[in-house]
Amino acid sequence: MIDVLDYTLEEFGEVKYLEYRDLIGLALKALEATPTAGKHQPEIHPDAWTYHIARPGRKARHLFLYRI
Repeated sequence: MIDVLDYTLEEFGEVKYLEYRDLIGLALKALEATPTAGKHQPEIHPDAWTYHIARPGRKARHLFLYRI
């Protein structure tokens, strides 16, 4: 995540960096509260889950890939 945020800062500037950092933080808090909020992806791996980090009104193309 640090590499992604560093890239965002370099390519898109501080405003987008801060927006994206906050969006990642919201996604992590949501997963901490409800790990099954994502989508189970057994075709990737039996324990794999994905979580789209976009929120209403806040676009994002990235997913977290994680296991519980």
